[in-house]
Amino acid sequence: MIVLIVLGSDLQVDCYIQDAYWREYIPNQIPYDAFEALPGRYIGQFLHQDNLLVGTIYPHSNTVVGEHYGQKNAKNNIKILCSLYTEKLYWEEVDFSKPQDTYMKDAVKGGYAQDVESDLFIGKGLDLSEWKISKVI
Repeated sequence: MIVLIVLGSDLQVDCYIQDAYWREYIPNQIPYDAFEALPGRYIGQFLHQDNLLVGTIYPHSNTVVGEHYGQKNAKNNIKILCSLYTEKLYWEEVDFSKPQDTYMKDAVKGGYAQDVESDLFIGKGLDLSEWKISKVI
């Protein structure tokens, strides 16, 4: 699994710049500051049964596809991950056999799984020869 990492940035001693944020996804309109996670694909966030999930936005179909006990799709109420500093976002391969604090401290939080009471971080993985955005618990 590969997780999305953000580098922190300080403008002044006590002023922190928000490197990544969520915008409403409007069908057929990709915001100028949207983070293109994969060629032609973006990171989406959507609500499914009280779980705030992440997934791949497919702009041609205006759909986000994620995973939570099977594939979940949404066409409404989608958020898209954006950043003014996309150069600060990068993918990093992780080794899950190591302690979590070594690889998840800078990972981008993407949602929350209510049913397991756990934060969800943004990751990507290869599934059936296609890179897909999904959750990392």
